Amino acid sequence: MPDPHSQAAPEEPRGAQRSPSASTAGGGRVVFAFLACVLVVLAAAVGWWLGRRGAAPASADRLLSQLTLPTLDGSVDGPAAQRGQVVLLDFWASWCNPCRAQARVLETVLEDFAGADVRFFAVNVGESRDTVAEYVSRDPFPYPVLLDESGERSSAIGVYGLPTVIVLDRQGQTVFSRSGIRGRAELSEVLKGALEVPVESQGG
Repeated sequence: MPDPHSQAAPEEPRGAQRSPSASTAGGGRVVFAFLACVLVVLAAAVGWWLGRRGAAPASADRLLSQLTLPTLDGSVDGPAAQRGQVVLLDFWASWCNPCRAQARVLETVLEDFAGADVRFFAVNVGESRDTVAEYVSRDPFPYPVLLDESGERSSAIGVYGLPTVIVLDRQGQTVFSRSGIRGRAELSEVLKGALEVPVESQGG
């Protein structure tokens, strides 16, 4: 006969975890699977980034100094045609609002260096000639507009964000390359320094 004073063990609720060790093991497998997924995603991202890096710095310098692109008027221009001069390249697109702010800054810098051996170019990235022409008709640049319709030339020289400003000295070496809106004082200092570099000897 059961003891009326004894207490029956409480029933374990359905779905309760019976073994702490089993719970720990299951949780560990979930965490491991999650970390594995994270590592796979990170590996893919790093591979994509390295692929987008394109040329090494030395190769990028060479590509920049030899760069020529079509212009809106049907000719061809670029750093390769400006031997012995400092070149400023402003990479932009019509959909890029910060690019418009950068263009306003560059207009003031252009005025500061009027008469100096500095050439400015606005390099449009990834848009058709018609799109660029329509934009420029409403908001013209005071210097030549170059067209990189595929965007491949810009990627090859390391342009991955817009706006990007690149400055080459008289010898065709990159002395400045930055994305984001750059200020008048910063760019003026860069151009002054680039102008101090002597023109490369034609015989050397």
